[in-house]
Amino acid sequence: MNQQNEKHSKVSKSEFRSKDSRWSQFGPTGFNSFLDQLSHRLEINVETFLVGAISLLLISLALLLDKFPLFMLAILITPIVSPILGLAFGFNLGSLKFLKIGLISLLLNFVSFFIVGGFSGFIARQFPEREFIIWEYFIEFNWSGLLLLFVGILIMVSTIIRNPRQASLVANVALAYSFYLPLVSSGFAFGMGLRTQFLIGMITFLQYFGIAIVFGVGILLAYKIRPVSIKNSWGIMSLIILMAVVGVIFFKPDILQMDKEVILETENMMVIENNSLSQISPILPSPTNTQSISLVEQEKPTETLNLIPTSKATITLTPLPTIIWAEVRSPEGDGANIREEPGFDARIVRTVLNGTAVQILDEIEVIDGATWVHIRFIDQVDGWIMRSLIVSATPEPEW
Repeated sequence: MNQQNEKHSKVSKSEFRSKDSRWSQFGPTGFNSFLDQLSHRLEINVETFLVGAISLLLISLALLLDKFPLFMLAILITPIVSPILGLAFGFNLGSLKFLKIGLISLLLNFVSFFIVGGFSGFIARQFPEREFIIWEYFIEFNWSGLLLLFVGILIMVSTIIRNPRQASLVANVALAYSFYLPLVSSGFAFGMGLRTQFLIGMITFLQYFGIAIVFGVGILLAYKIRPVSIKNSWGIMSLIILMAVVGVIFFKPDILQMDKEVILETENMMVIENNSLSQISPILPSPTNTQSISLVEQEKPTETLNLIPTSKATITLTPLPTIIWAEVRSPEGDGANIREEPGFDARIVRTVLNGTAVQILDEIEVIDGATWVHIRFIDQVDGWIMRSLIVSATPEPEW
């Protein structure tokens, strides 16, 4: 009891809290009572566990049925995002109690959502003829997700400061969208055996999570919620050191990777332009007294001008090969997977939406009971797709 009174007396010495009327509504202990109510709100209990279980079930159904509304329903009922809030308050106040709450919540949420995503991916892998598209929208890091994360943190912290027992549903949906969906999508890719997408999703999850904590600490400081004393500033100092280490490790490789992507994109555009220019060869026949033009198809068409001497001046033009274009149109989904080789076990090189134009190449294979067609995109990337998932956009006999 004496230790508790001594603790409250030390807190009361903090000028910015003793004069702050915001904490008077929480009783005689003020800010300490606010922190007690908040810690109880963030701790995992039976109700949180049951609601989280229902949310996990809905996410599994959303992954397997490939339905976006089910993803939204799942994050609508997710419990309060304790990992972000617990660690934000823990680093800001230098509180081991809140850091413990945040780390335990992070561990439980990480394991549960990743396992559900991985198990769903393993089930989906048993149905190679089906296409699963929507989950890939959540594995990429983008500015819109970052903006959503910032707005969610701002609204959530503002709501909790007014009443720690209340949490904004809108803010929780924003945080859950950027926190849970990249994680569960990474697990789904792991279950599907897609190593590249698994790594991308995991990196995206870690980026969003780290940025959310930094946003949270910054907003708390803006609301004048600071460490009680200088010795409690170790939390913020630890966060700054951790940010510096992560920046050194990841910042430079990202810049190099970005430069490589720009170079490759520029080279691809140059190749496309060169190919387009090389295919344009104007043919101007020289005027003579008597001329007849005949089109002669050869076994291997070329782009050269062949002159065949006859009794009369005759110009023979070799036609350019007809390029067959098709359009991706999946009857059971919003797009299709493009594989490196024909067959459902081949590695996926790209996922495209319905309406994407592709060039049809000559090779056709029948593997795994399906007809596979060799295609090429405008950026010269090629792959294989099931014949039933494309519709020819260029009329061509017997195709």
